[in-house]
Amino acid sequence: MLILTFQVNCASWHILGIKEALAMLLERWGDVRLVDVREAQKAAPE
Repeated sequence: MLILTFQVNCASWHILGIKEALAMLLERWGDVRLVDVREAQKAAPE
């Protein structure tokens, strides 16, 4: 089993589309499931 971590810089409303696109791409090599989704806060400019 592999656990892959992706960091995507986009609006939170894109989450479902990104998840579906990645799952469809990865399913050709085996079963895929979404384990965790987190929204990180952008760092304040210095």
